[in-house]
Amino acid sequence: MTTKTTILTLAAALACAAAPALAATKAAAAKPAPAMPTIPALNASCPAGLMIATDGAGAVRINGKAAKPRRVNDKTVSAAAQGGVVVSLSIGEDGQPVVSTTGPGRAHASCTLADPAAAAAATPAVAPPPARATSSSQPSIAPVLRAAYCRNEVAGKFSIKPESVSMDRPIAESGGGTRVEGTANLGSEGRKAFTCQFDETGRWAELKLP
Repeated sequence: MTTKTTILTLAAALACAAAPALAATKAAAAKPAPAMPTIPALNASCPAGLMIATDGAGAVRINGKAAKPRRVNDKTVSAAAQGGVVVSLSIGEDGQPVVSTTGPGRAHASCTLADPAAAAAATPAVAPPPARATSSSQPSIAPVLRAAYCRNEVAGKFSIKPESVSMDRPIAESGGGTRVEGTANLGSEGRKAFTCQFDETGRWAELKLP
């Protein structure tokens, strides 16, 4: 066998050996990236003066400026804000959108959602009341914000993320008050039922646990 024949034979052998790896590389390159989760159009107010808006088509704006969303998992996207704060937008276990922030030191905070159509008429969101405050000393919570207020109360009570709280729609009671029922996912402790109670004027009353 001549030197030229040997070289050609070795080249052919190397090409055959490399073919599977090359095919795998091409297949991996051709594999489409995971789809971004669909976050519905919403407006939310977060701590530190952050205002979050989405258009339902993938765009995210923070304080009016476009932010680049990043896929976290099948139900969550995140976007960077100023000061090292990361905004998370996800779909909770009840199918409703949940917005929260994580700041330096992994400080976690919940954001309050507002219905864009009712935002002009809605009372601004307020911080959760002190544990010993009475209902009469608290401002009225607009109907469109009561579910989000309840979610934040429950998340704070059990030290869990808001997306772990599932709720039904608010129920108007015959006496004029409103209640919101649901369950909180406590991980290894299972699910905990709760009822958020608002009085007839829309003020926060109490969190009832079985």
